[in-house]
Amino acid sequence: MKMELPITEQSNSLSSNIDIQGSDGILRILKQCDAEIFNGWKQHKSLYDFASSLENLSIMAAKIIKNDRGIVVMSGCGTSGRLGFITARSFNQVFPGKFHYTIAGGDRALLLSTEAPEDSWTDGVRDLEKVSTSFEEVLFIGITCGLSAPYVAGQLDYCMKHLEKFCPVLLGFNPVELARQVSIRNWDKTFYDVATAMRSLGEPKCYIINPVIGPEPITGSSRMKSGSATKIILETLFILSANRVMELEPQCRASDIFLSYEILLRCTYLQSKSISRLLKAAGNTFCTGGRVCYLGRDTEGILGVVDASECPPTYGADYDDIRGFLQKSWSALRNNEGDLSQRGPLFNLDWEYFKAEVLPLLSEKDCVIFVGVSPNDAKDLLQLIQEKTCTIGMITTSSPENTIKDPANIISVSISVASEAIEALLPSSFISSSLFTNAASSRFIVSLMSGMCIKWSLNAISTGAHIAKGKVLGNKMIDLQVSNTKLYYRSIGIIQELTGASRHVAEKYLLLSIYGSDTELPTTDEEVLSHISAATGKPLIVPTAILMIRKSDLSVEGAREWLRNQPVLRKGLNNEL
Repeated sequence: MKMELPITEQSNSLSSNIDIQGSDGILRILKQCDAEIFNGWKQHKSLYDFASSLENLSIMAAKIIKNDRGIVVMSGCGTSGRLGFITARSFNQVFPGKFHYTIAGGDRALLLSTEAPEDSWTDGVRDLEKVSTSFEEVLFIGITCGLSAPYVAGQLDYCMKHLEKFCPVLLGFNPVELARQVSIRNWDKTFYDVATAMRSLGEPKCYIINPVIGPEPITGSSRMKSGSATKIILETLFILSANRVMELEPQCRASDIFLSYEILLRCTYLQSKSISRLLKAAGNTFCTGGRVCYLGRDTEGILGVVDASECPPTYGADYDDIRGFLQKSWSALRNNEGDLSQRGPLFNLDWEYFKAEVLPLLSEKDCVIFVGVSPNDAKDLLQLIQEKTCTIGMITTSSPENTIKDPANIISVSISVASEAIEALLPSSFISSSLFTNAASSRFIVSLMSGMCIKWSLNAISTGAHIAKGKVLGNKMIDLQVSNTKLYYRSIGIIQELTGASRHVAEKYLLLSIYGSDTELPTTDEEVLSHISAATGKPLIVPTAILMIRKSDLSVEGAREWLRNQPVLRKGLNNEL
């Protein structure tokens, strides 16, 4: 019997025509899709249905945080690992040294796609053992949006074998029944086996937090809705935990915090007109061969770095197409491995590097977006960039005095999440809690919520810009990098769906696009990994395969030349796909 496609891999009917929309239409669709985070999807459990579980889990988290030899560890691959890192960094400001993270591929993966390590369950176990060895009590949160990553599966399984020390939590967005059942290399378990074992143990030994928020607006792009929901859930859990550690009354409620984020979503999209202008400018930049640069500071700037880092694996973008730069560079990140700038140009994040190496090359084709930085914070740099006549944008979540004064020259997105705005908008039961009325805590919570608005804005801009460049067909990211087994099989599925070809034919043309000649289909996991290695770094693999099936007279090189002349595939095929 054919397995049902995981919800996180399904196509969202709301966005089926997003590739032929203008900037306003793209934003309207993204707003509808993001609303599903809170509204739920079909008959499945929604975010609000997990409020009670998160409140119970916060009791466990508070107990572990108060233990001198207790820590919280968050782990994941790609976007999930980056959000675990950002959350750990944020809450260590409140409870220093209590929050840790692991990410498949190490800190290099904070910036670059290193998705192959997510296929290694043993790497996950090794990293977890290393971070937890000196502690006696550990809350472990394994984040995998599709309930699929072997790296996380190995860690969760290890926790279940050592329940005297670990409380394992699985965070994702599929029902357990749709957890990945593909065999994991060199292991006798699948992710489904691990997830069902956790479900059998049940709370309070294990927790599964898996609201179903519906398919992504760009199919399988978990950096978007799933990433946003991950951030909301983690922050909600640890706001609740902080309230308990501080023994404040009245206690916050998870449902109130969820409602706060839901209101912030509406606040973000109230700025759709400004976001649309910036999205259109970034799209024009890509279509004319220019580059987009984010310049940010602190958490908002880190979110810019992360948003940029996710575009190459998602859309097959070049790393120089969109890059993030961070004031104070690696010292601002406070990551496990410290300064990685010596590893190469792509690891140079500092504004000074931008001024020395990137700024001299800017032209009117390029777009520079300040993230969480007001004009007063970057006067000198702003003036230098203006001299280059490139497009300039600013995204802020600041108070009214920092509003951009010259919208004719700068595209300003100013989202109102200053303290007084939050107090006017958010649930009274949340605002009246002692945690929020404490001035320092209030500022901290405002910074978390500001980051959420920034994430929604940046995701919309970078997604829309890549749609304009032709990186999306319907709502499929067709120029993804074939860099691990999940993406290898996803690529085959995309080719099948968009051409009507059989699985055999789809895989045949995928390999033809990779190698440029006919290649035997793989029969073992090792052969699949060999094909993935050959595909690494090659552009237009999936679009080329689709085009060769639709236009059988085209060779591999002919298909690539066709795509260079008409990057929007559906328009080139007269809307027949």
